[in-house]
Amino acid sequence: MEPRHAQKPQPVSSGGGSARLALLIGGCLLLVLIIVLAVLKPWEQPVLSVADAEIDEVTQSAQETPQSEVPEPTPLEPLDFTISAGGDMLIHMPVADSAWNGEKWDFSRLMEPVAPFIAGSDIALCNMETAMVPRDQAPSGYPIFGTPRDLADSMAATGWDGCSTSSNHSLDQGFAGVVNTIDFLEAAGLGHVGTARTAEEAQQPQLYTIEGNGQKVTVAHIAAAHNTNGLPIPEEAPWAIQMIDIPVIEERARQARADGADIVVATLHCCEAEYNTAAEPFQEETAAALAASGLVDIYVAHHAHVPRPMALLEGGPNGNGMWVAYGMGNFISNQTRDATGSTESSTGLFGIFHGVKDEGEPARVISAEWLAVTVDAGHVVRPLIGGVAEGAVLPADEMAYRYSLMQQILEGGPATEVAAPPSNEGHTTTVVPRS
Repeated sequence: MEPRHAQKPQPVSSGGGSARLALLIGGCLLLVLIIVLAVLKPWEQPVLSVADAEIDEVTQSAQETPQSEVPEPTPLEPLDFTISAGGDMLIHMPVADSAWNGEKWDFSRLMEPVAPFIAGSDIALCNMETAMVPRDQAPSGYPIFGTPRDLADSMAATGWDGCSTSSNHSLDQGFAGVVNTIDFLEAAGLGHVGTARTAEEAQQPQLYTIEGNGQKVTVAHIAAAHNTNGLPIPEEAPWAIQMIDIPVIEERARQARADGADIVVATLHCCEAEYNTAAEPFQEETAAALAASGLVDIYVAHHAHVPRPMALLEGGPNGNGMWVAYGMGNFISNQTRDATGSTESSTGLFGIFHGVKDEGEPARVISAEWLAVTVDAGHVVRPLIGGVAEGAVLPADEMAYRYSLMQQILEGGPATEVAAPPSNEGHTTTVVPRS
């Protein structure tokens, strides 16, 4: 008996023709394979990874799917900004006495009624008429001023951003007074121009930036004075104060624009005639030259201690004209009618210049407003709008009279009287370090 799983032998064909046929077919298949390999050369083809395959798939899909349209960027809103300028900070001793609170000189209380107009401006510039002295030095008044350094802190608290420092009293405390004044302004976070501690600093304008609505405006401030009351300019520091020199002023403005300034403000402490409300010929000549240069947007003048007219001259940057205030008068002082014989010395001009920066366009100054400010009893500075000084101690008819004088000087000009404080809500102003 054979085992259950034993396989029986199969019979072998004795025919040779079938074997030869099979051999021939196998040879043909081998030849075809050799030819295919020779043509395709698979050993030379790149090896695709899984990642490569995925990229190819994504690429193919992107080619097959139409791209969505890229939305147009939303245009930026115009940046409306304001640059304001006040009159002389002329700190006679009675003014300092009014500011003394028993511990320090607090001038912010004296400026509080006008603070909304100052703080509401993007940039508010004063004229620092006098040199400041340290706390361990007794202050002094006319004719050799030494103003308490606390004034700088009070100004910052009120909303001022900086000052011109070149005047006929800049050297009242010598070169040390120049250095101290700048140091005190900087310590309070305020800008300064017109005097300098170093030759390098003297070459630099004071820059400010205004940012809002995704846009930025750079403002350059330059300043100069017409004399130093006969006090000598320090031999060791001939650059301590910038004197009025039109070619130099133009060069400063030109360099400021080359360095990125959009708006240039020039403050000139000028000229000879005080307590005269008419513009002086030299002022008009100077203003015409600066307007013709196309480099200056705003020209502000000081020294007369009374307000003078405002004007819009032809020329200016890009032919947009140049705004001029021929005299800002006093912002704060003790120059009463009894002291000077002029009521206008108690009332100064606060100028508000409105500018705009449209996307892709140069910034420009488009209009100006004026505000009458007057010194009330106790040397409190109050706004006079429509002849009314709210909270004034002096009689209403006196305030109305002072306002009428301002009307005579400024009405009929290109600037209009302000109705309300400006607003810089949503804007950021930066004082760029000058040194």
